[in-house]
Amino acid sequence: MFFTKKTTTGEIVRSMFVPALLGLVAGLAGALIVESYFAGLSATAVEPLQIGRLPTAVNGALSQTEIAERLHRLNAPVYPRLAAGSELPQRARGVSEAVGFATVLTSDGWLVTAPSVAAGQVSVAVGGRLLEPKTRIADPRTGLVFLKVDATALPVSGFEETEGLRPGTPLYAFDEGGMFVATAFAGTTPVNRRSQALHLENSDLFVRAFHLDGAWGSRSAGSAVLSADGDLAGFVVPEKAGSDTFVPMHLVSAALTQIFRGDVPVRATLGVQTLPLDVTAYADGGFGGVNGARITGSRALGLPAVRPGSSAAKAGLQEGDIILRVDGTDLTDGRNLSELIATLEPGAKIRFDVLKDGAERPVDVTLDGEKR
Repeated sequence: MFFTKKTTTGEIVRSMFVPALLGLVAGLAGALIVESYFAGLSATAVEPLQIGRLPTAVNGALSQTEIAERLHRLNAPVYPRLAAGSELPQRARGVSEAVGFATVLTSDGWLVTAPSVAAGQVSVAVGGRLLEPKTRIADPRTGLVFLKVDATALPVSGFEETEGLRPGTPLYAFDEGGMFVATAFAGTTPVNRRSQALHLENSDLFVRAFHLDGAWGSRSAGSAVLSADGDLAGFVVPEKAGSDTFVPMHLVSAALTQIFRGDVPVRATLGVQTLPLDVTAYADGGFGGVNGARITGSRALGLPAVRPGSSAAKAGLQEGDIILRVDGTDLTDGRNLSELIATLEPGAKIRFDVLKDGAERPVDVTLDGEKR
């Protein structure tokens, strides 16, 4: 896939650093107080577009001070747009008056933020200027909002491969006051608890919410979550004060090609309801000790096992089939079918290993796409 860890769409060049961060304060967690987001950039030549590329080579984990500086460069405060002629008062605002943050994705001005931050008309403090987004695209699957501003030579970071996140994995983020915070991945919970009471999962919806180890305020929404080596691992999306949710990078990456073209993303779809056997009573051997995702519907909830006309139906998948592997990846140890599908693009051809009528056999599927 094009958008993976440390990939680029153009010639890879060294990017220019912004001026030194003001107000770096030592602390037990390497706390960083952001005193200014409006320092001007040094004069630089326009650079080729960079996507998901670190300014400098990174080997191993960064120090907390380096991660704090990288967070500062990637996070841009977002303010409600003021009337014409009021730029000077807005430029004088502090970070505490921002409604949230937007995270830099590309050197030419693609940013991403939480829907609560971009709900109205906004200005973004980027590269020492207050800019108004020229393009706004919402991803229907994650709810994230992507903004395009006129900018060049912005600092960018690599994209972390978050599919294998495990509880306790170190992560780093900002709180709502622009303070550097060391946190960790705290696991997941079901998104739709009503259907989850039956353990059914829709292959075409995200069925798990991802959590950080700690609560974030609403004004921290849209800020970056970094891994220990400084790559983008996700984006803070607290739904209310005290929330701890974030969207991990692997739920976003597959949509970026379309978004950077200016299109509302069409997401890959399979069209099945499944019962993940490793999180139910059946994990103890109700299906002969088999682990995987059993294609199962619910008449009570009006959920067909296989949606008519879907890519799954076209491939001959049926209720009762157990999906064991997707392109060689086992559906065990927390691997989730909907998230594996989310990392692919419409039209992708994949191979399922399926237990069908007591025999394991391969099933080739070409994924459809929908704006959902």
